[in-house]
Amino acid sequence: MRGLKIIPLFLVLIVFSYIGVIFVQNNPDEMVIRFFNHYESPPLALGFIILTSALVGMVVAGILCVLELVVLYLQNKSLRRKLEELGQKTNPSFREIISDSISSVPAQNDNTQSTIEEDPYSEDGDEEEEEEDEGGHPLLAMNEVPPPPAPFNETETEEKDEEDLKRDDLEIKPSSDLS
Repeated sequence: MRGLKIIPLFLVLIVFSYIGVIFVQNNPDEMVIRFFNHYESPPLALGFIILTSALVGMVVAGILCVLELVVLYLQNKSLRRKLEELGQKTNPSFREIISDSISSVPAQNDNTQSTIEEDPYSEDGDEEEEEEDEGGHPLLAMNEVPPPPAPFNETETEEKDEEDLKRDDLEIKPSSDLS
């Protein structure tokens, strides 16, 4: 039952359809079905037997799906109960971790914020040792992604160019003075 997925269910469906086709091929004269040896059905078409066997395959596959869901529900319930019991038997700091894992809320780490604000390339070697003692590492700051650069704005650059052209302190020197 563990890991039952949709592909095995389709295989069950195909097997039941194949059984129906084999039955019809092996017994072409027995297309009349007798119920309790008294009532005979009218002759049945090949498609009807194939569809009936496929329907039986779908019903079996559906029952297997329901059984799998019930088993998974019971396993989930028992694991939650075990986690809660384990949380009562442990120390308070471990209880917080267990409760976080049950509620699936990610915990924030304050050590990464303190290393980002400090300069990891400072000249004092004592600061680096203190950071390592606190549990932080100077390379943790490298995990932070810098903000994207500001978008290029053409109107601002055109305004700056016009201001540069309007300034009076710019002197245009003749080409003879340049040489």
